[in-house]
Amino acid sequence: MEDQFGNKCISVPCTCHTEYLHITRWTEDKDWWVSSSTEDFVNKQRDDWDIFKHRISLAWKILSGKEYWFFDIVVSDKNMQELMNFVKENM
Repeated sequence: MEDQFGNKCISVPCTCHTEYLHITRWTEDKDWWVSSSTEDFVNKQRDDWDIFKHRISLAWKILSGKEYWFFDIVVSDKNMQELMNFVKENM
């Protein structure tokens, strides 16, 4: 698929369809842009205390130089194959 600027792009959903991995291959300088997104509905299901604890924990990990992850993305075999084909075609 192509975006409005002619760049090649693909969006790969996790198996629960709440997180997405977006990969774009820029045509201008041949760089790869990788980003992720989360459905807003999922975030609104958490109460304020859980959100506060998560953000404080994340901030502490960042400040102390520890590794951290925002979330994991579990990809089905079919979607992973599509992702691998996309990368092979655009290399």
